[in-house]
Amino acid sequence: MLVLPDGKDPDDFIRQNGEAEYNALRGRATPFLQFALAASAEGRKLANAKQKAEAVEDFLPVIAAIRNHVQQRESFDQAMDFFGIDDAALRRELWHGASGARTPHTRAIDPARAISRSARAKVTVAEKDLLKILVHDRELAAEILPRLEVTDYENLATAELYAAFIAISREKKDVSVESIVEHLDGDEATLELAREILITPRFREQDEAMDEALEKAENCVIALRRLAIRNRIDELGRDAALAEQDGDSAALAELIQAQMELEKIWRSLDSKNA
Repeated sequence: MLVLPDGKDPDDFIRQNGEAEYNALRGRATPFLQFALAASAEGRKLANAKQKAEAVEDFLPVIAAIRNHVQQRESFDQAMDFFGIDDAALRRELWHGASGARTPHTRAIDPARAISRSARAKVTVAEKDLLKILVHDRELAAEILPRLEVTDYENLATAELYAAFIAISREKKDVSVESIVEHLDGDEATLELAREILITPRFREQDEAMDEALEKAENCVIALRRLAIRNRIDELGRDAALAEQDGDSAALAELIQAQMELEKIWRSLDSKNA
């Protein structure tokens, strides 16, 4: 894919810069698939289910436009690997929607809804456990929630619940269906998860020492932070692959260095958790 400076068309560019310069740019042109993937992911965090869904939804028309079936399938598989979609059922669903391979009995899909649904099915034990520990324990929540960084939970399937818990804690209110609903956007799946967490028995009674609950909560926070860092390392890996394909050695070296630094932090949190 060749994008000329200032959006010039080829004729204008050749008149101003010469055919040799135009051919040199053509030789460095980004392959169309790579260009389309980078464009759909630009400004989005693929570790975030909602933003990933938006990126995939923007990209899928590219697959639909490919007429050669073999090339279409290869491009689709490369794209799913790029977006980190490894769930076989979800990939099949997206393929049927994008390729026109639906049968009369295959329902049309909403890519954003399908990807978000898949993400919710993968709620980690740590994120759910931490919510269960904190839901009935305002004292412990006041101790733990300020330690959470936005980057620890912003890409989780439960991100809205964490944001709601933090807001409720700041308001010094009890966590309830009513107080949670005030901070949600009407997503029924998230509200259903909130109801499930709310009926969980208290992790500790009010007159019990906080030590055990605090230790478990701290370990959950570390697990979430490690997951967030791992997701960021994966994002950098995708960016590095694009930089390598572009022949941008400076960007590649910078991305690899950033990956190595995050790997050190990730390992240090692992030893701390142990």
